[in-house]
Parts: sequence; C-alpha cells; structure tokens
Amino acid sequence: MDGHSHGHDHGHGHGDEGHGHSHSVETPKSDYLDDEQRLQRAVFWALSFMLVEIIGGLMANSLAVLTDAAHMLSDVGGFIVSLVALQLSRMEATKEYTFGYKQAEVLGALLSVALVWALTAVLLSEAVPRFFRPEPVNGKLMFVVATIGLVVNLVLMQVLGHGHSHDGGHGHSHDDDSVAVQAALAHVIGDIVQSLGVCVAALCIWLEPFDIGSTPTADGEVSNWIYADPMCTCMFGVIVLFTTRSTMVRTVETLMGKAPTSIDQDKMSDELLRIENVESIHDLHVWKFGSSQVCCTAHLVVDSPEHQGRALREAIAIVKRKGIGHSTFQMEVLGEMAADRCGGCDDSPLDHGHDHAEGGGHKSHGHESHGHESHGHESHCDGSHGSHGHEGHGHESHGHGHDGAHDNGHSHSH
Repeated sequence: MDGHSHGHDHGHGHGDEGHGHSHSVETPKSDYLDDEQRLQRAVFWALSFMLVEIIGGLMANSLAVLTDAAHMLSDVGGFIVSLVALQLSRMEATKEYTFGYKQAEVLGALLSVALVWALTAVLLSEAVPRFFRPEPVNGKLMFVVATIGLVVNLVLMQVLGHGHSHDGGHGHSHDDDSVAVQAALAHVIGDIVQSLGVCVAALCIWLEPFDIGSTPTADGEVSNWIYADPMCTCMFGVIVLFTTRSTMVRTVETLMGKAPTSIDQDKMSDELLRIENVESIHDLHVWKFGSSQVCCTAHLVVDSPEHQGRALREAIAIVKRKGIGHSTFQMEVLGEMAADRCGGCDDSPLDHGHDHAEGGGHKSHGHESHGHESHGHESHCDGSHGSHGHEGHGHESHGHGHDGAHDNGHSHSH
C-alpha cells in the first residue's frame, strides 16, 4: 500500500503539524517596496561614486583609490543581487523551475564575488611593482576623492537605515529589515572603514607630515610617503578578499547541496526514530536551497499501514521545528517494500533503524486507524520533484483531514 503523501506547508491550514514550505508569516508588500526603494537608491549612489573613484583614481595615479572602487563594485553587485533576490522571492514556481527562482540569488552572489576577486588580483599585481619602481601620486586629488567616498558611504548608511522607528517614531524597527538590507548595510560599514584608511594615506602623501626620506623616480625624487599608496592597496585588497571569502564559500556550499550547519542531522534522525511505530529511517537528505530555504527528504519505515498518517504528521512537526521549510517523506511499511523499491537511491550516512532483538521495543500508541492507508511520498531518488499523478489504493488519502488536523497530505505517486 504505497499511497504517497507529499508534505508541504504552504501556510494554508495544515494545522500545527503542517509540512513543507513554512510561509505562514508573509512580508507585507509595502515592506518589500520599501526595501526595494532603499536598495535602488543605494545602487544609484554607489554606482555613481564608483565611476567618480575610477576617474579620480586614474587621474591621481592612485591604486588605493582604484582598490576602493573595486570594493565599491562588490557593494554594487551585492545591492543588485539583493534587489534581484527580493523580486524573485515574490515570483511563483513554474513547471520548469519547481522550486522557484531563489537559486538565482546564489548564482548572482557567486558571479559578483568572482568579479571583485579578479579586479582585486589585477590591482594587487599592479601594486607590488610600485614598491620597487614607485610612481608619483597626486595626494591632494586622492584625498578629495577619498573624502567624497567617505561622505557617499555615510549617505548610503543613512539611505539603508532610513525608516527605522526610534521610541515611537514612524517607520519600522531594525528587526523588520530584510536580510538583504542588513547585508547591504554591513557592506557599507566596511566601506566607511576603508575610505577612512584611504583618506589617511592620501593625507600622508599630500602633506608629508615629517621627513622619512625620498626615492628617485622617472619624474624626479618623491617622498617615501608615496609608498602609502601601494601599502594601502595591498592592505585593503587583502581585506576585500577575506571579507568576501565567506560569501564565496557559502555560495559554493549551497550550489553543492551542503547540509546547513545549523541543523544537527544526527539529533534530528534520533528524534524521527523516537516517533512511535517508526521502525527505521533511511535515505535522509538535508540541503539548503537559495539563501535561506532548507529542504529535506527521508524514507520512514513504520510497523503497519494504519500508523503511517500519524507518523507522517509527527515527522513533519519535528522537521518544521528545526526550521526546515520544505520536507518530503516517503512512508514505507515494514516487510512490504520490494527489495528493489529504492534501488536507485544513494545510501544516506544517517540511515538508522531500531533493534528488535528483545521483544520488539515498540508499544502501541492506542491510535485508531484513520481510514487512510498510505500517506507517504515517494520522492525521486535524485531529489527531483516532478509532476505527480494520483493513485487510488483502496481508501487512501489524497487530500485533507487526518484526525481533523488538516494535514493536506497531497497524496501523490510518481
């Protein structure tokens, strides 16, 4: 009896034990628009100043300013990725993209960081030779551009932080900000620190606060303060690489389907095994999709068909408490599954079962049969979720209402 119940909590009346995508709390449209407007303004300011920095850096012959421009490019890319993420988060899934378009945010972040790394590598390769063959730098122009950059970053911080309520003021609290806006604000704070560093280096080159010797160049002797420019470039270039490294690692891990570190799979597996009438669990997989959605699939083996519905609801409740927004369980009956049923499935490192050597180890729940036999979901072993055709297996559940809890079982068979 292999009816297939597919557990998705789409926020439409599944009771406390809903399953799948937990979207019960939706962000008001006005908040989306507010976040988008703030990010759009941030893109405008950051992109405008990035162009100013590129022109000013070339005119001043300052690699430090150009490095700051490269860092600003990472911010522009981050802002654009955040904007796209906000827009895609509201798009419905399609038959071609059954999970929606959340993964586009991850791809955008990967491309953005890769571009910044390439530009930073070019600037570092230009900076190192300047320690051996220094070139004159217009310290005054460098300082002016860096100061403008500091002001623009302060404006960006105000734009991204605009609208917060403070003791009864209008707007919203910091907790109401989207993750995208919070990440953008963190980028800007890092830029402010870098702009301050470039300002200090520019002042040293421009004013030469005290004599530290001079170095001959093709245009004559220049103060050794000139080395502040390549030093600043190298220092902040390394900082850019390190500050964006975590983003690169996270995006690669997400694209590779790594399980989130926030979920203890051993503990979750043990909790699933403690469900009454569950004999074993196998083929458990947990992965992250997009920047925030966590998915899982698993096969649960129960002792008899009438216990599948109850076990499914309890399993759904467990993974939902773990923050898993999309769960799919295939319910199997002990001794009734064909030997080749999961022949194409990869073994999970967390396959577990109960040892029944001493009298079985499971006492009866006292639960009645709910008149539904199979409530499992036979997920594709490769993780795909194709279209599902409904199969009738006697009086199987193909809809709703197990014990009045409104599970919305979505019984499917592949």
